Amino acid sequence: MPSFIPDEYRHEGNAVSLLNYHFVFIPKRRKKVLIGAIAQRLQELICEVCNENRWKIIAMEIMSDHVHLFL
Repeated sequence: MPSFIPDEYRHEGNAVSLLNYHFVFIPKRRKKVLIGAIAQRLQELICEVCNENRWKIIAMEIMSDHVHLFL
């Protein structure tokens, strides 16, 4: 996963923007299910969706009971 600077401006066409979002995903009842192959597949899906929409992943951490995603 590439590393990006959170203060990096995004230049597209005639627009310049700087938007950063912090998402926290929690499984139902905060069960510890995000381990092993499930965590790996979740990371692949998140990366695919971000690449399709040209979003930059600044930081991603998948814990056993929650996910932090900074875009």
